[in-house]
Amino acid sequence: MKKLLVVLAVIVGVLALAGVAILWLLDDPNRFKPEIERLIADSTGFDVSIQGDLAWQLWPPVVLKGTDISFSSDDTQYQLGSLALDAGLTPMLSGGDLVIDDLVLRDLVMTDRKLGDVTDVHRLSLKSFTPGKPSPLELTAILRGPEGTEGEATAVAVTALATLDVDADTLKLQDAKIDYGGIDVSCQIDASGLSREPIRAHERTLDDLLPVDTFRSLDWVADCVIPRLDLEDTSLTNIKVQSKNTGARSQTNVQVPAVMGGSLSLDVAIDARPATPRWNIESAADGLQSQQVMDVLSPKMSWVAPLLVGGKFQARGVTAEQLAGSLSGTANLDAGEGVIDISMIKASLLTI
Repeated sequence: MKKLLVVLAVIVGVLALAGVAILWLLDDPNRFKPEIERLIADSTGFDVSIQGDLAWQLWPPVVLKGTDISFSSDDTQYQLGSLALDAGLTPMLSGGDLVIDDLVLRDLVMTDRKLGDVTDVHRLSLKSFTPGKPSPLELTAILRGPEGTEGEATAVAVTALATLDVDADTLKLQDAKIDYGGIDVSCQIDASGLSREPIRAHERTLDDLLPVDTFRSLDWVADCVIPRLDLEDTSLTNIKVQSKNTGARSQTNVQVPAVMGGSLSLDVAIDARPATPRWNIESAADGLQSQQVMDVLSPKMSWVAPLLVGGKFQARGVTAEQLAGSLSGTANLDAGEGVIDISMIKASLLTI
């Protein structure tokens, strides 16, 4: 019995010493700021500055909190309002995978250092994160142009199961629900080459319609559905979008199964390998009811013949001006008998 009491006393003493050591380490995490900044810089290449205080929330659970954190890359300046990191300590101490029970970023402002456009992430939450395994992701953000420019800000919200594999440099988004400016989209996305450099650098401008560097570095396969898209004079439902990009060459197919009594399809191929990207666009419409088409174009036009439209177009460029200046191709109109005043259509085409 006496030996047992001695052993218990030794164990309690060791635990007490370990507890004191841990409390000393956790007492003031600000002492580790330089080491944390250096570690992040060595791992990511970001020059990080932690201006605010670091603090521990010891129970429950153990959470590291930080405020007023800034860092930058060659293209983007980042300013983070606050960060809370709840990491599972037991798996790491036992040599297992990193497990982040909860990561919450608030008020992350990402500013393009060249153009000035801003992505303002109000909140980003990642729960139960383990590399290579699905983790619930939530994000709300606002996209804004440079200060003083015209155009409304666009609200974005995303929820998904995110699987990040750092070694394979891949990201998978399952059951993604995206609200982009009031347009709801459901997607399954597989992306690779997250840290890959573009095969050819592009000097981005505010007029760019295409994120060229993304096409030149990132590969992806995406399968999306837009349940409803409201336009000025009509609503489109159950739009299906399939997209694939490999080696800076993309193929995107859009299917609109029900519109104006018929259906529409659109195939867009973009080759982003050349200095000036090349576009090939093919469109087809089947069974559109001409009266419904005319009602959208102009109530004054009355024509009841079935309408089939198809076209093939080519263009080059990144901006709307470049695409319009290089656009060429053919369009076919196949219709039943009828009479129509095409003056308004001609005027529209000349405007385009």
